[in-house]
Amino acid sequence: MVNLFIITSINFETVQMTRRRKLFFISLILLALNLPALTSLTDPSATWWLLSGLLLTNLTILQFFLVLYFDLRCLTILTGPALVAISFGLSTMICEFLAQNGSWLSTYYLLFVSTIATIYTLFTKMLYIHQLSEFSRLLSPLLKTFTIVSLMLCSFGAPTYTLLRSVFQYPDYIIWIWAIAAALGFFLMQFTVFSSIYVNIKFYGVINPKTHIWFNVTCLMHLTFYSPTAIYLIYNLVRSLSLNSCRLSAVLLLFNASLLGLTIIPGAAFTLIHGYRYLKFIFLTRYRGLTLPWFYNRSIFALYSGASGTQPLIESQENDDDEASSPLTVINFSDCGHQTECCICLEEFKENDDLITAEGCNHIYHMNCMAKWRVMKNTCPKCRTKVKKLPFNVEQQEQPVQPAAPV
Repeated sequence: MVNLFIITSINFETVQMTRRRKLFFISLILLALNLPALTSLTDPSATWWLLSGLLLTNLTILQFFLVLYFDLRCLTILTGPALVAISFGLSTMICEFLAQNGSWLSTYYLLFVSTIATIYTLFTKMLYIHQLSEFSRLLSPLLKTFTIVSLMLCSFGAPTYTLLRSVFQYPDYIIWIWAIAAALGFFLMQFTVFSSIYVNIKFYGVINPKTHIWFNVTCLMHLTFYSPTAIYLIYNLVRSLSLNSCRLSAVLLLFNASLLGLTIIPGAAFTLIHGYRYLKFIFLTRYRGLTLPWFYNRSIFALYSGASGTQPLIESQENDDDEASSPLTVINFSDCGHQTECCICLEEFKENDDLITAEGCNHIYHMNCMAKWRVMKNTCPKCRTKVKKLPFNVEQQEQPVQPAAPV
C-alpha cells in the first residue's frame, strides 16, 4: 500500500537519489509489507489462500511498476489479466477475512490488497483513456489493439464465467448474483459514455453544452446512484455468505462483487474532486465577489475550464482575422514532408486526405479538422500561431480544391 502511494504521490525528482536507489527503496517497502504473511504459516488451513492472494497482488504490482518505471510498454497488454488477478486476490482476502472472523492478519491484508486494487483500477482507467484512446500516439497501433482486446476479453469473460458458475452452485444467492451482474453491465455502459465524452473534452476541446450536461449527469449518477447501490449489493452478499462449501467456489462467487467494488472509488473520487473545484470557483466568484478568468476554474465539469483547455468562443468571428494571422493553404499528400499526422486529431495522413497548412508555422491538418477547430479558436492547436479563416466553406464545397502550386 505504502509503496504504491509513493509511486503515485511523491515526486521523486525532489529526492536526491538515483534510479537504482529509488527502486531499491521501493523494493524494501514492498518486501516489508509482505513479511506479516510469514505468521500465517502456523495456520495450514489458511496459508495457501492467503499466499495465493498475495502472489496475485504482487504480480499486479510488478506489472504496474515495470510499465511506469522501465517504460516497458509491451507489458500494457497484460492490463486485462492483471485486473482479473487483483480482483481474484481481493476476493480471496475477503474469504480469509470471513473465515478468520476478522483476525488482525486477515484485516491487514484485506486493507493492503483493497488499496492496491483501487490504485491499480485508477491506473487502468487512465491507461484506457489516455493511452488507448484514438488521440494517443504513445502506444503502437498493434500493441494498442491487442491491449484493448485483452482488456475487453477479461472484463467480459471472467465475470461471465464466475456468474454462470455461481448461479448453479449458489441458488440461494441468485438475486444478489444477478443484481451484481446487472450493476457491472450498467457500469460498462456508463464508463463507455464517460470515456468517449472525456476524450472529446480533454483532447479535442469540445465545448458543446449538451455534451457537458451528459458528462456531468453521468458522473453525478455514478456518485449518487451507482455507488450506494453497488455498496448495498456487496454488503448483503458478503453478510449472507457461508463458507461451509468449497473455498474456491466462494472465491469465484465473490469475484464479481470484488470487481464491482473496484468500480466505485475511481469514479466517485473523480466526481468529488472536480465537483469541489467547480463549487470553489462558484463560491469565489459569486459569493466572494472575486473576478477570476475562466481558466482559473480547474473543474472539467465547467463549460469553459482550465482543466480541459476549453475557452469561450471567439467574439466577432467575421472580423477576427488580422495582418498577423497566417493564411491557410491547401497542399498535396506528397508535400507533407516529415509531418505524418494531423496536429488536431493525431491521425496519420493518407494519400486521398484533404490537407491544409498554416503558412506561418507550416503545421499540417486535415481540412475538416481545421474547419471545426477554427470555429472555436483562431490559433494553431500546436504552437498557438494565429491563423486566418478558411477561404472556402468545406461543407458546401462540391469540387475538390486544387492545391497551391509548389514554391
